[in-house]
Amino acid sequence: MVKGMCEKKHSAFWQICHPDYRKQFTKLAKRPLRLALVKIAARYPDLTKDILYHSNSHLLYDLMQEHMSHEKNPPRAEMIGAALKIGVIEYDHDIYYRRRFDRLLKKLVELVNSGKWDFDSGEPDTWPYSHCWDEPRDLSPDTYSWEELMARRNGGVIFELQLGADSEHEEKNNATSS
Repeated sequence: MVKGMCEKKHSAFWQICHPDYRKQFTKLAKRPLRLALVKIAARYPDLTKDILYHSNSHLLYDLMQEHMSHEKNPPRAEMIGAALKIGVIEYDHDIYYRRRFDRLLKKLVELVNSGKWDFDSGEPDTWPYSHCWDEPRDLSPDTYSWEELMARRNGGVIFELQLGADSEHEEKNNATSS
């Protein structure tokens, strides 16, 4: 899929992928974005569980800490940490963003559970770049299927998210947990 998109000359994606344009895109767009995120995140208070009110914010904080403990690419870790810090604080602080993130998360879980979410993205061995990541390889998709990986991480439960009156999803969750 990505290969085909890069071959369509003059598309925005082609210009980003093409070696002649990739450096320019990084210089003109990605680097300023990274610097801006880091600068904006510095205006936020230090992120600790003590400043967070909502229980889901505490879960996001824990997830952020766990994720960042494996990230070993300093410039990108700085940007990812800044974006996650902003996201967690905004989630905790503002119901507008909290509700939208919760909806996005529900939809993402639906895509994962339906098998539509593509974890490979057509790229070989990118879990998530071993030279920049120190999570044990026995947790990577190369070793286990997605379902086995999630079951190992979640004590045998893949995803159980109550989606309200949607009986199709309830039947799927009941079938997988039996």
